[in-house]
Amino acid sequence: MSPGRPEANCQKGGVDRRRSVRQPACINASIRFEGGNRVRCLVKDCSRTGALLFVTTVLGIPGQFDLQAASGHTRRVEVKWRGPSRLGVRFV
Repeated sequence: MSPGRPEANCQKGGVDRRRSVRQPACINASIRFEGGNRVRCLVKDCSRTGALLFVTTVLGIPGQFDLQAASGHTRRVEVKWRGPSRLGVRFV
């Protein structure tokens, strides 16, 4: 499967609910919490509406946070789904 093929993007029930196509990425970033704490993550794919993040664990990560790329670019995001070490987020 490749990122451009529909079966690679299917979620529950085999239906792709994304509003825009995601592009593969490998971007070092940080999840920034209120109060200044940070958790490192890796952005694995990205679109104009959201991203897939890989983290060590999703435990303790809030429903909304600031995602800051190593370049310094920051976006506010909302968690749409969680896996043991992955987060699907929407840009807000």
